[in-house]
Amino acid sequence: MKSLVALAFVACLTSCMRMDDVSVSRSRVIGSKVELAVPVDMEPVALQGIDSEVGMFRGEALELSYDFGAYSDPLTNVPADAQVETFDVAGRSARRVSFALPDEPDWAHVVAAHVPGIDDNAPGNQERKLTVTVRCKSVDDAVAAHMIIDSITILE
Repeated sequence: MKSLVALAFVACLTSCMRMDDVSVSRSRVIGSKVELAVPVDMEPVALQGIDSEVGMFRGEALELSYDFGAYSDPLTNVPADAQVETFDVAGRSARRVSFALPDEPDWAHVVAAHVPGIDDNAPGNQERKLTVTVRCKSVDDAVAAHMIIDSITILE
């Protein structure tokens, strides 16, 4: 019974949290067009993209990667049991997916988002899109991953 009360308390607490309540307060700008918050314990990892701006931040419990370009992953090839939803980012219909990673020992869960139609500054005036993927050590860490995804803002 105590565990049910504790679980209910944690669920209520996490549903009422703001970004700074979980130490997700450092803002990062991607390609001068997109801003998102990342946990303060995450450090940048150097990556080199070919036709897009790519990056990664890694912390103890989360790993965030992004691809901002014409060919970013639309997140249509996901496991059959993935949770898929649409949500709004600055008037754009974005796609969020969430699923378990049963075969990866270091990562238990993925939360990712794809935001199309950010601008047309890709080579050949192609539309640039954003895909953000957050891999989590535990399903509990997915709360912070969803908050990161919810923090995506388009800078006009």
